[in-house]
Amino acid sequence: MLSREEQNYYNRHLLLEDIAEEGQLALKNSHVVVIGGGGLGSPVLSYLAGAGVGHLAVVDGDRVGAVSRMAWRSLLPYRVRFEVTTTRVSTLACIASI
Repeated sequence: MLSREEQNYYNRHLLLEDIAEEGQLALKNSHVVVIGGGGLGSPVLSYLAGAGVGHLAVVDGDRVGAVSRMAWRSLLPYRVRFEVTTTRVSTLACIASI
């Protein structure tokens, strides 16, 4: 069940017949992985957070640095909690046959 605050925040989603509360709960419980946090990944993450996706992960090969003030301002309305986990992957092999 959505909290009163979530109901107020997502009120327009709840009015849509195809989403309603059931769809918003599905978004809240969903997990999405975005590959790359650059030019395309950054707005995608913002839109997913705004839509109510509950768990977002970013996979990016760049070094994790301080989050810019602009990035914090853009995500704060969604009350995003950042957890940064760095794992170095030494080798990733993908074999495809045609």
